[in-house]
Amino acid sequence: MIEIRCLKCGTIQEVEPPQPKDICINCGHNLSKGSWMRVSGFGETESIVEKLIFTYGGFWKRFATYVLDSVLLQFVIYILALVFGFKFFLTEGGLGELTAMWVILSILLPWIYFAAMESSDTRATVGKLALGIIVSDLHGKQITFGRASGRYFGKIISGIILGVGFIMAGFTDKKQSLHDIISDCLVIDKKHKNE
Repeated sequence: MIEIRCLKCGTIQEVEPPQPKDICINCGHNLSKGSWMRVSGFGETESIVEKLIFTYGGFWKRFATYVLDSVLLQFVIYILALVFGFKFFLTEGGLGELTAMWVILSILLPWIYFAAMESSDTRATVGKLALGIIVSDLHGKQITFGRASGRYFGKIISGIILGVGFIMAGFTDKKQSLHDIISDCLVIDKKHKNE
């Protein structure tokens, strides 16, 4: 027998190894692959052993989501600049104000978009939703806006080292980029989201 913790409600229960094929005794959550955590087994009670099994979002899938999200963001920024640009363009010194607005939108909008979407209940941007992947903490749980912000700004580090931080997703065990490692996050298949 092994002890496992349901990742939905946290209840610990004993099950037959190697994989639970049951439901949680407390909340009725299906204890399928990736929805539970091993706490102990075969007399091991002195330390907690966490064993999570996820299908990670690989490099190419993540690259495709980045392209989709970038196109979407640039479209939104372009539309906003057009809408507000006429007002600035028609006023004296308006071109400078339009340039300043473009810079502010180009910095703030992506940060708010990525951090808000990845810390929301969907746990994913539009691009990630389209390709069926989500962002989670190391235990498959939803991340906070602060952690999502840290992950977003960590992308600057991933980029300034000639993109090596992004390429790491193709070579690390958990398919983590440098900014994922810095923020203790994973990008996993949506089917592992704890309902």
